[in-house]
Amino acid sequence: MDRAELIDQIANIVEKILLQYTVDASREAITRPKVKLLLISWRASRGYWSFKEDEHLNALCDICFSFDEQQIVQPEQYDQVVVCDLDTTKLSQLVSGNFESLYLQLLAQCIMLGKPVSLIADDLDSVRYGATAPKKLLQMIEKKLSILRDWGVAIISQADCVRQLECLREHSEGYYLDKHIVTKKDVEQLRDKGHRAIAVERRTIVSDIAKDYLEENQMTMTYL
Repeated sequence: MDRAELIDQIANIVEKILLQYTVDASREAITRPKVKLLLISWRASRGYWSFKEDEHLNALCDICFSFDEQQIVQPEQYDQVVVCDLDTTKLSQLVSGNFESLYLQLLAQCIMLGKPVSLIADDLDSVRYGATAPKKLLQMIEKKLSILRDWGVAIISQADCVRQLECLREHSEGYYLDKHIVTKKDVEQLRDKGHRAIAVERRTIVSDIAKDYLEENQMTMTYL
């Protein structure tokens, strides 16, 4: 067998391997379950349509649009909750315990159930009017947002939210924790919410006490 024939045979073998890999990857992509996402948003809002028309997001998730369904929403059924268009009025009502509207009732229920809730920062008044709003007003809004953070709500951009959903899809058995430093308190809170597996970025620093807690409680951590 001359050199040309040998190269040709190697090329054929490589092509078969790549083809098999492509088939396996396609099969895996088909069978991998989608993230069950509950989107709390008003139909007329900018946030609603940014999710509704995002083909990539719809490929990643089975999205339930909370005010676009002819059925009662059961938050227990969803892996992730995303909140759009929470303006300053609704924010003030929420942190003061005023859950009169269906929107706030559903959001409060998700928080009390311990569901992973992400609030899209792009839609916040403090972001949209940050360059023009009075400093005291922005400080007031930030104080109210800090209450939501204490309740376990993540306040992130839509781009970061999409990335988080991608990680959830890839690591469906783990909760994606977007923090630079993970402490024992972080993993304790996740365990209390029923999470046994956690996914973090490779650059994330995990304290030794947190690692010991993970081992003692038979929890796993995946570095992405």
